[in-house]
Amino acid sequence: MIASFAASLLLAVSTATAGMPAATFTTTFPDQGSPIADEALTEDLLEAEYENGMLPETTLVEIASNPGCFIEKEAAEAWMRLERHALHDGVEFTAAWCYRNIKTQRRTYRRNCPLVVTSPVEDPAVPESGDPPPTDEVEEADEVSHTRVCRVPTATPGNSNHGWGRAVDITADEALLTCESDAFLWLVANASRYGWVHPRWAACEADKEEAWHWEWGGTKNAGPNLSRRNHYMV
Repeated sequence: MIASFAASLLLAVSTATAGMPAATFTTTFPDQGSPIADEALTEDLLEAEYENGMLPETTLVEIASNPGCFIEKEAAEAWMRLERHALHDGVEFTAAWCYRNIKTQRRTYRRNCPLVVTSPVEDPAVPESGDPPPTDEVEEADEVSHTRVCRVPTATPGNSNHGWGRAVDITADEALLTCESDAFLWLVANASRYGWVHPRWAACEADKEEAWHWEWGGTKNAGPNLSRRNHYMV
């Protein structure tokens, strides 16, 4: 009886999946619907009057596969489903950098975007005649200005989607993803089923290419609630 049922199920799955890419079809991982947004969904958080980088602890969930990594609870549920699906397909990756509170954003910005002293190439206070300029003009010309130059693309504090808990930077084999990584290619094929998207500004061959940066854009179909607050386990 069991063997007969298994054979019938296998036939049904084989028929349903005919002509479909194996990497994007798994009967045990139903599609949650298309993402609501093509970048981090923030409207609901703004309506709740939350502020970037200052989310209450009750809105965050620690990811079991990487203790210390916190994601906003709705995005976390979707992430854990996505991660479980990937493991089922033999693909491993890690959400290495997740929620960043405002202090961490400021520290990251200062580290990635150091202050650089800028000064004019030509001193406008020195006339072509060679006559010395007035004293006040000399003092003004001696002033220097400072600006921050980012060595890597970094959002200014309060503007990072990491501050909403709905963005992650992903690694595989302890290295950031690239556009050629197997994990990246798997995510391209499957992540949107769980609301996770690769924002356009980070697209491959874009000026700010970041294959490792993914955001949760929400899903049109709601999944079940978290099993335990702040600790969703696979």
